[in-house]
Amino acid sequence: MALGIGVIGVGSMGSKHAQTIFDGAAGASLVALSDVDPERLRDMACRFGTDAISDPHELIEAADVDAVIVASHDDSHAEFVRHCLVLGKPVLCEKPLARTLGETAELVSLANQASHSAGRQLLSIGFMRRFDNGYRALRELTLARTRGRALMVHCRHRNVRAYPNSTTESAIVNSAIHEFDIVAWLLNDDIVEVSWNAGASTSAAEKGLADPMLILMRMNSGVLVTLELFINAGFGYSTECEIVFEEGTAELSETSPIFHRSDRSLSSRYPADWIERYSTAYRAEAEAWVNSLSGGASATATGSDAMKALKVAIAVQDAVSTPGKWVAVPS
Repeated sequence: MALGIGVIGVGSMGSKHAQTIFDGAAGASLVALSDVDPERLRDMACRFGTDAISDPHELIEAADVDAVIVASHDDSHAEFVRHCLVLGKPVLCEKPLARTLGETAELVSLANQASHSAGRQLLSIGFMRRFDNGYRALRELTLARTRGRALMVHCRHRNVRAYPNSTTESAIVNSAIHEFDIVAWLLNDDIVEVSWNAGASTSAAEKGLADPMLILMRMNSGVLVTLELFINAGFGYSTECEIVFEEGTAELSETSPIFHRSDRSLSSRYPADWIERYSTAYRAEAEAWVNSLSGGASATATGSDAMKALKVAIAVQDAVSTPGKWVAVPS
């Protein structure tokens, strides 16, 4: 019998999750949706043929909802995740799990207790890059050490435009946090100190946003990681990653499947946003999550992974006040 899945928040991210489950994630069925916008909720429920439940807590408690995806506003994540865990219902939460380290720690502790009682992982975090084929190939190569040890990693994260009212601090915790998770996962290592710097900023950036910015990370093994974060890049959405080994390098390829030749030029197309870029990864993540609910091994990020990434983000935010200075990531 298919597991009933409920989705809280059906904006750009939640509607993608809903579509993935609706399209046929094996062993799952989309049964209920909830959203703060009544019109959007009504339209999405009609589109997918599901129950429209205005109160998210009512959705969580619904008898036919076996598991929940939380893709609502960031500030609401902790509240809904806590309710799911108290009831012993599995939950896949988009990042961030919570806004503060204290609340994140409380939820991780609750998740560990609830998971132990249930005999399975109840809390999963939406770090979807772990399911991207390119990143997976980089991880396999790195852990196999066929080219020797990894010595350095170069990351570039570029968005078309920043969200309105974006600040340096919000860009770190909302955008750069994906790199904080993925480099630790790629190298199977922890980030122990960070540094932040910025120079000239694009005229497209709002006041309070340094854009682009440069973040350095040092791993416990000594590997140095560079990250250029540019969220008003304009040309498209792009995440690049190159690993420098003792014997050669390896990097993600560009994502466009074809090249265009016209008007005496050769070109390829960039995705418009992360949802388009990681469409395949989102599907793989959802399928892995559903499989784990049916007794399969869990491959999704955990609450502890969310805690580690948030600790790094807060350390980077602290480093903003002293550009160029190294700041330790709390253990």
